[in-house]
Amino acid sequence: MTMLVITPGLLLIALVAGAVGVGVYQNTKKNSTTVPATGDLAAAIGTGVVVAGLLVALGWAATPSSTSGPATGAAVPTCSSSSISPEC
Repeated sequence: MTMLVITPGLLLIALVAGAVGVGVYQNTKKNSTTVPATGDLAAAIGTGVVVAGLLVALGWAATPSSTSGPATGAAVPTCSSSSISPEC
């Protein structure tokens, strides 16, 4: 079973997405014509999810791929002053 590791980056994404969602909710509540004023919770949640998705996608795009594996070079010949090898 894999576990989700909570990193500062994930916390920042959640914080920003939550702040955007709250901002959208407050804006829709302010512009509401109903009495009492109500906000559009679905728009707020949807906007928060979209922002979180975009931030996660940007994070994945900025992370270098790890498919190349460790660098393994060919053996380097050791040369001494008396060596006549063409590689030296």
